[in-house]
Amino acid sequence: MEFRGIFQRAITTGTALAVSIAASATALAQAETPAPEGAQTIAVQKEEEARRANEIRERIRARVEAARARAAREAAQREQAVERIRRFLVVPPPPVVSRPPSLPAATAPGLGKLDLNAATLEQIQRLRGVGLEWAPLILAGRPYRTFGDIARRGVPFPVVNALSDQVELLP
Repeated sequence: MEFRGIFQRAITTGTALAVSIAASATALAQAETPAPEGAQTIAVQKEEEARRANEIRERIRARVEAARARAAREAAQREQAVERIRRFLVVPPPPVVSRPPSLPAATAPGLGKLDLNAATLEQIQRLRGVGLEWAPLILAGRPYRTFGDIARRGVPFPVVNALSDQVELLP
């Protein structure tokens, strides 16, 4: 008799059922055992039956253990895949850039324009068109005598044009 179906059921249903199935398989194996020849005794028959039953139980146990190990590996692989997907789907929130409270302006006397050669980094960042990108470059190139000096430092012309309305270049 082929035990493949019995083994498959044992693997899918667990160890408790595997023992029950193994006992059934042993009974089937005993039913198919040919009658002993005259030289064998009942004790020899029982030993042979016990050996066969143990072999069947051992095969079932090995298959159940292999199935459990395979299931554990697959679960670990699924967990790793889920973690990889989570890393790509979760986008951290953008950093919060806090603006300091209003700082005293370094304005040109009487004109209300900011003196670019005396302004702080925060004041330069708040100018229209400058922002966080160009303020450090503008600050590093000081002192300026003309707006052309600012453009020569690498600041784009549209930014320099926006600055010309907002700042003054005092010595």
